[in-house]
Amino acid sequence: MMWLWGQFTKFYGGKAQRNLGVIDGDTFQIWFDTLKNVSYENIKLGLRATVMRKDPWPPELQEFIYICVQNRPVRAHRPRMALVEKASTKEYAAEYRQKLKEILC
Repeated sequence: MMWLWGQFTKFYGGKAQRNLGVIDGDTFQIWFDTLKNVSYENIKLGLRATVMRKDPWPPELQEFIYICVQNRPVRAHRPRMALVEKASTKEYAAEYRQKLKEILC
C-alpha cells in the first residue's frame, strides 16, 4: 500500500496528498482495508490504467477499484476473487460509497 501511495505522489504530486492524505492516515487505512484482497498485479494494472487516463487528479477509492477490475488480467486457471467480482457492480459501489461516508463523517 505504501508503494501505491508513493506512485500516486509521483504521478499527481501535492494533489495526491491533498486528496488521499498521508501514509497511515485515515484514508490510507480505508484504502488498505479495501484493497488488501486485491492482487498486487491487479493494483499495478489499475495504476497503469489510471495514469494513462491523464486525469490531473488521483482517483477516489471506488473509482480505483473499478479501474482495477476493468483492467484485470484474464487467467483461466485462477478464479477471480469475490471482492473483485462484487466491485464490478454499480450496487456494490454505491453501497461501499455509503460505508465510506459513514466512516469519514
